[in-house]
Amino acid sequence: MAKTDNIRNGCNEISPTKAPVPLNDSLKEDQDNSAEIGSSSQNNSKVEVLDTQQTKTYGDLTERQKLVKDAGKGDFKDIVPIVAIPYSTPVHSIALSKGPKWLFTGGEDGLIRKFDFFGSVEGKSPLTVAQRHQLVDSISFGGMNESYWENEQPYYKEALLTEIMEEPVKGKGRNKKIDVSTITAYEPRLSPVYSMAVQSDAFWLLSGLKSGGITLQTTRSNEGCIQYYFKDGKDKFQHSTAVSCLKLNNDETKFLSGSWDKKILRWDLNMGVATEIFDKSTGQVSSLDCRPVGGINLQLANSSEKNNDDNNNDSNDEDEDVDALFDESQGIEKNGRDSDNESEKRESAESVGNKQDDTNDQIKKDFSTQSKNTLHSGLYESIVRSDDVFITSSINGIVDVWDSRVSNGSNNVARIGLQKETTPWCMSAIWSSDGNSIYIGRRNSTVEEFDIRNLNSYKNILRFPLASGPVSCVRAFPNRNYLLCGCQDNIRLYDLRLSDYNTDDDNRIHLHGTEHHHHHKRRRKRVPFMIVPGHNGGVLSDMYVDPTSRFIVSASGNRGWQGKAADYVFIYEIQKA
Repeated sequence: MAKTDNIRNGCNEISPTKAPVPLNDSLKEDQDNSAEIGSSSQNNSKVEVLDTQQTKTYGDLTERQKLVKDAGKGDFKDIVPIVAIPYSTPVHSIALSKGPKWLFTGGEDGLIRKFDFFGSVEGKSPLTVAQRHQLVDSISFGGMNESYWENEQPYYKEALLTEIMEEPVKGKGRNKKIDVSTITAYEPRLSPVYSMAVQSDAFWLLSGLKSGGITLQTTRSNEGCIQYYFKDGKDKFQHSTAVSCLKLNNDETKFLSGSWDKKILRWDLNMGVATEIFDKSTGQVSSLDCRPVGGINLQLANSSEKNNDDNNNDSNDEDEDVDALFDESQGIEKNGRDSDNESEKRESAESVGNKQDDTNDQIKKDFSTQSKNTLHSGLYESIVRSDDVFITSSINGIVDVWDSRVSNGSNNVARIGLQKETTPWCMSAIWSSDGNSIYIGRRNSTVEEFDIRNLNSYKNILRFPLASGPVSCVRAFPNRNYLLCGCQDNIRLYDLRLSDYNTDDDNRIHLHGTEHHHHHKRRRKRVPFMIVPGHNGGVLSDMYVDPTSRFIVSASGNRGWQGKAADYVFIYEIQKA
């Protein structure tokens, strides 16, 4: 049952083809005006040269495609909050449609709210003076709420009556049981919205429930109506507790779900059932991210150094699983030295050698195809992500790398364990925009960076003040120089070029000894991160980065775990230098 605040007349107004993009329109007007001025001026030859250069650079791309192409270029000057959406309950999840046109938020109160993103940014719903007094000066707009509806927990009649009969009702000195024959009305039971995933055109969305079920709801017509229910249960291919992560694939025909029951399932939207299971996680799944295609060359990964010879058998088995991710041959030991029983291994592998070669060829073919798609289409649309390789983090701090092209028994191809100084906690782990690194937020105010070629120890560690609190959310930009880190006190924009790993001072120290250590340390006083105003205090549940690097959305909520939430959902505007 959907409740709408503003009912629009007709469906044409919410068509994705008519989404208001004021920045794009202003760019077109500026280009038209510049062309008219250029035609009437004396420097016609210069204007023709500029037009020729622009045509070579962009070709026949739309304004949005130009913005997406330039998203990875240039430096960020500032990030300014412009919209604040007051919330009385923690917001556990957000989802945005293509554009972005619509913003969906889900909170602890069990309601899904739908906001007009461009209407909010353009200031069609200003905040009152009382709402603005505790916010920064740049915020003057509120969210333009289009509608809201309940995140209902579906019940079958028999199960509902059985549950009601078992619920005792306190009477005068004794407990009574409800007489189900007297029930004449059904009151929907709500579930906190721990996770959401919306279709690109916002025709429908997926919502994770506390029971372990997943609902498919329409969002354009008959808003909030449940069209299909992915059942919860104790079966192997079902979730039994809260669904904390949802991720659609590129074709939006399948999706991945992670739950507190330590299982990750892949569901087929056409069939309505789970088709694959990834069940070797060590804790409650806290985040899920698919790898961007077009990262490190496979041959380059093959040449990387492996572990030392004193690793135990468990480490060797784990490295063999990593080989499946990078198509590495498994017949040679570490550091290129053959083992003593190499002849025995060759004899035992002859029977399955052809099968293994076919599998490796298929993996290489799939990766090559997706890389080409990135170069031809993804460059101007968005970052194309792999449907096969992804990472998940557990609340206990373990991060797993999965490859669905490997059989279910060994699809957990790699695992990032806890380092000596690492606390056993993690709410967010993501890939870098190029797919070569993994960033993991930790409780001790740090973010660990791992190179995909060596997951045994971190490549770099990004440190924040200890008072900043746990890093509960991490997001990457199309521009690989920046990383967005959500801490307990503030959101910080980290410039990776200023990190300890990427500075030249460390190289000089290693080359010339430690005698100049203090001298170089005094020279490097620039703080590598910038505090983003707006969010101030509270666990960040989710952040969204626009593919054009123009907007950021942040939400605060503990997602059912430990922590206090803030009272706002913020929309930021990125200003480039």
